[in-house]
Amino acid sequence: MSKQKVPRSVEQCIVIKFLVGENVPSAEIHHRLQQQYGEECLSRTCVFEWCKCFREGRERVENEPHNRWPRTSVTEPNIDHADMLIRENRRITIKELGAMLSISVGSVEDIVKYHLHYRKVNAWWIPHTLTDMNKMVRMQAASRLLQQFEDEGDAFFKSVVTTDETWVHYFIPESQQSSREWRHTSSPKPKRARRSHSAGKVMATFFWD
Repeated sequence: MSKQKVPRSVEQCIVIKFLVGENVPSAEIHHRLQQQYGEECLSRTCVFEWCKCFREGRERVENEPHNRWPRTSVTEPNIDHADMLIRENRRITIKELGAMLSISVGSVEDIVKYHLHYRKVNAWWIPHTLTDMNKMVRMQAASRLLQQFEDEGDAFFKSVVTTDETWVHYFIPESQQSSREWRHTSSPKPKRARRSHSAGKVMATFFWD
C-alpha cells in the first residue's frame, strides 16, 4: 500500500492542535513552527487563527470543504505569458501581471503560486558588490599571506594585527521591501549592495592580534 503524504499545512495544524492542548501560547507556537518549517511555516495570522479555533473546540485539522468556481483564466497560454513576464522583471507585482494578462488577481495568484511555483523573497543585503578587480586583489593578498605562513610557520601569527571598520549610522531609512523578487523555492536569494547612507554617522575601528 502506498503511503499518502500529509500536506505541510495539515501537518502544522496537527502540531498546533497538540501544542494548544498543552496550553502553549500562540506566539510560542508560531515561533516553534518557524524554527521547524522555515519558509514553509504558516503565517503568524494563520497560526493565531488556528489556535483560536482549537481553543474553541474545533477538532478538524483540515480546511472545511467549499465549492469553488473553476478559474477559466488559468490556461497554458496565460501561464507561459506570466512566466515570461516574471523572468523579464523579477519585481513585477500581482496587480501588474493581472493588468497585462487581463485576468483577475486571484487567477494570477493561482498561476504564480501553484503552477509556476514562484515566491517573493527579499534581496540578501551585502556591504558592496565586488568587481573582478576587487576579487583578483583579494586573491593575490591571500596568496601572499599563505606563502608567508608556509615560509615562517607558527611564528607568522605573532606578527599579524587585524583591523576592521564599520560605519555606525544614526538611522537607516531604507527598507528591504523594494528588493523583493519572484524566485523558485530552489533558487538562491538575489544580492543587492547597500545604497550610500545620508549624513549622521560615525566610524568605529577595531584592532586585535
